[in-house]
Amino acid sequence: MTGTSGSGGDFRPERQFPSPKSDRVLVQLTEVVSFPSYFEECVEWLGWAMMTWSWVGLGFLLFTCANLVPRGRVNHKWYLDKFGED
Repeated sequence: MTGTSGSGGDFRPERQFPSPKSDRVLVQLTEVVSFPSYFEECVEWLGWAMMTWSWVGLGFLLFTCANLVPRGRVNHKWYLDKFGED
């Protein structure tokens, strides 16, 4: 059995994630979108509606956005009230 469990060394470099304070684009996006899963869902249905080019795709896009945009706005307001505009 081979491995590094007993050797005490891990040769993989440690991941470096961007800091929200140093990454300007990330900071600008979080000022607009606090809950990116809602935004991603709307973009996903927009892509699906464009690919199918049908009334069904447009309907899914409209109903999804009608559900998630108000929820995202309320959650964004809650986020700003809770954590401020650091």
